[in-house]
Amino acid sequence: MCASTHVRYTKLRRAVILVAGGALWITAPTLTSAAPTEPGTLTHPLAPSAAQCGMCHAFANPAAHADSPNHSPMVWQGSVMAHSARDPVFWGAVALAAQDHSEETIDCIRCHAPNAFLSGRGTAQTQADLLTEDLDGIGCDLCHRMVPDPDAPIGNARYTLDDTDVNGAVAKAGPWSYAQDAPNHPWREDLSFLPSAELCGVCHDVTTSRPRLGDDGTVLAAGFNEQRTYSEWANSAFARDGEDAATCQDCHMPAVEDVAGCTAFSESGVVHATGGRRHDLAGVHVDLTQIVRRGYGSAGTNEIDDAFFDATLAAQADISTRSVGLTVDAPEVFGEVQASTLALSVQLENLSGHKLPTGYSEGRVMWIEVEGLVNGASVFGSGRWRDSVIESDAQVRRYEGVAERLSDGQQNHLLLNDHWKLDTRIPPRGLAPSLETDPVTDRYALTPDGYWSSVDTASYEFALPADARDTLDAMLEAGQPATVELHVRVRYLINTPAYLAQLLDDNVTNLEGERLAAAYAEIGGPQPVTLAAWSAPVEYAGPTGPSDRDKSEDRGCGCHASGASWRDTRGLGLLLLLACFPVFGRIRPNGRY
Repeated sequence: MCASTHVRYTKLRRAVILVAGGALWITAPTLTSAAPTEPGTLTHPLAPSAAQCGMCHAFANPAAHADSPNHSPMVWQGSVMAHSARDPVFWGAVALAAQDHSEETIDCIRCHAPNAFLSGRGTAQTQADLLTEDLDGIGCDLCHRMVPDPDAPIGNARYTLDDTDVNGAVAKAGPWSYAQDAPNHPWREDLSFLPSAELCGVCHDVTTSRPRLGDDGTVLAAGFNEQRTYSEWANSAFARDGEDAATCQDCHMPAVEDVAGCTAFSESGVVHATGGRRHDLAGVHVDLTQIVRRGYGSAGTNEIDDAFFDATLAAQADISTRSVGLTVDAPEVFGEVQASTLALSVQLENLSGHKLPTGYSEGRVMWIEVEGLVNGASVFGSGRWRDSVIESDAQVRRYEGVAERLSDGQQNHLLLNDHWKLDTRIPPRGLAPSLETDPVTDRYALTPDGYWSSVDTASYEFALPADARDTLDAMLEAGQPATVELHVRVRYLINTPAYLAQLLDDNVTNLEGERLAAAYAEIGGPQPVTLAAWSAPVEYAGPTGPSDRDKSEDRGCGCHASGASWRDTRGLGLLLLLACFPVFGRIRPNGRY
C-alpha cells in the first residue's frame, strides 16, 4: 500500500498509546449482551470504523511482506462489506421490496446498514435516509464485538453484540493475547467464534416471510429460503473433518504469518507469531467496487484512498480464478468424417465451499461461453456475450437460481418470492441432501456416498457455416494451415442488464432506479467476469465426403467414394477407380471430384 494510504488515516493526528500494566485491556470479560441486539439497547454505539479504527490500523506491509497483498486491517475499506450501505443495486432492490411489503425491509437495513438499524433508522428505504456514520456498512465494530448466543438463531442478521463497559469502551475481539505491548483499546482474545463460519452465517443465510411452495402449491417450509450461503457450507464437505475442511475466512480472509495488528507495532517490528488474516474480504463483486470507487475514490469525493480499491480488485481477481475447475474434451483434428461438424464436452467442478454462484440470486448468472474463430471472425458459438446480452441458443449452459411468485410468475421481487422455479447452481463438494439447499433441477445426481455431485458436464456440437468451410478449404488448397480457434470461458455476471432494467422500470416509488442506472452507465454497464478459460487450435482436415453444395459442382462422372467405403469395400473401390479413370486428373486435394 502506498504512503498516501497511511496519510489518509493520519490526518486526524495519530495517537498511539501503549498503556503499561494493561489499564485499557482485558483478557476474559464477563460479556453483556441481549439476544439479538435491538435498536436503542446499546450503551456503546458502533464506532465509525473508517474514522476511528483507520487511525491506527492502516499501514504498509513490512519488508518481509513487501511483495504480498497488503494485510493491514483497513484494507477492509475497499471491500464490498464496507460499502454494503452504499450499494446502489441494494437500494434498487429495497425500493421494490418496500412497494411490496414495506414493513419487512427493516431486515434489509439490519444487515446492510447495521449502525442505522441499531440507531433507530431501520425504516430507511433510500441511501439519502441514512446519516454519514451509517455508510460504513459492515464495519469493524460489528464483527469484532459480535458474540455467540444460543438464543439468536443463525441468519437474517440476528447479531448479538458485546456491550461490556471497560474503562468507557468495549473490548475488541481478536485472535491474539498480550502479556505486554497491549493495544490502546480494550481487547479480548477470541479463538472460536470470530474465526468461525457461524459468524459469517449471521448475515449469509436469509429467510423471508413468504412460505416456500412446491410446484403444486403445497407449503414446503414456513419461510422462503432466499439465500443459504452459510447452510450450503454447513451441509458440505468443507464443514466436516477431513482434507476439504475450511471456513469462510480461509478463502475470503487468507491467513498471513508474522504480522502486526497496528501501525505502531508494524513500524517497531512487533508481530504476532500466530499470524493474522487479510481483510480484503473478496468475492466477485467487481461492478460494485468500480461504482463505489468512482463515487468515493480520487475520481469522486476522495474520501477513500484508491489504494484500498486497488487491493480489493486484486483480491477479487485472485479469488475468481480459484472458484471453478474447467476441463475441456475437444478434438485436435476435425473433418475426417464430416468436415462441417465439431463436437466437444465441457466439465465444470465447483471448487468453492458453497453453491456456484451463491448468495442473493436475483440478477446473478454464471454460464459457459463457447466460441469458434476462423481468421479472427466468430463462426459458431454458444452463450456468446454480444451487445450486453448472453446469446440464448439451444445449447447454452447457465447456472442460476430463479425464484418467483408461483401464482403469477412474478420474478425479481425479493419479498414476493415463494417458489424456486429453477436452481441450476453447482453444489459444493459433499453437499448433503436438504430441502434448504438442494438444487432444483434434474442436472445433478446423488453420488454413491449420498451427496450431490459438484461436477457438471455439458456437451456441444457445432456446424461450420458454409462460408467458413469455403475459407478453410481455400486455405488447404493454398497449402496453408487451416484451423479453428476454439475458446471456452466460464463467465459470471453479478447483475444482468435485464435485472438492472427491471429495478428501474418496476420502481414507482423513488429515484433509486435512476440512480442505479446512472451508476452503471458511468462504468460502461455490467461486464462479465471470466472465472476460467481454455483455448486451443483445432485442425481442419477438410471434407472426406460430398456435401450438399457439391451437387451443383462439376464432379466428372458423377461418382464418389468416402474414405470409409474405399477402405472397407476394396472390390467396389477398384471398379469405381477404373470408372473414374478418364477424369482422375481432376481430383482435388480436398477430396472433391
